[in-house]
Amino acid sequence: MGTLRLATPLGTTLADMQWSANAATLQTGGKTQHFDSLPALVRHVTGTDLPITNLFAWLQGIALPAADWQVDLTEMASGRISAQRIATDSPADLKIILDP
Repeated sequence: MGTLRLATPLGTTLADMQWSANAATLQTGGKTQHFDSLPALVRHVTGTDLPITNLFAWLQGIALPAADWQVDLTEMASGRISAQRIATDSPADLKIILDP
């Protein structure tokens, strides 16, 4: 079970996400959407599949390898994580800034 708030650099809330083992919800602009899983919710929000298990490891500072992804945790001490999907058919950049 978990929660995540996505915000703009100015602090405006873009979305609130909540999930459990068998469901996930997204709240944006007073509207709630339901999803079957966290990966389905993440795909809807980001427009792409992300390695969820690996992402949680990355958030803990563990550079767990993910197929077709390269993670950079060198700025983890300042709350920054970046990862790139290096697959040539669907490249993607993931930038995370953690707010303490």
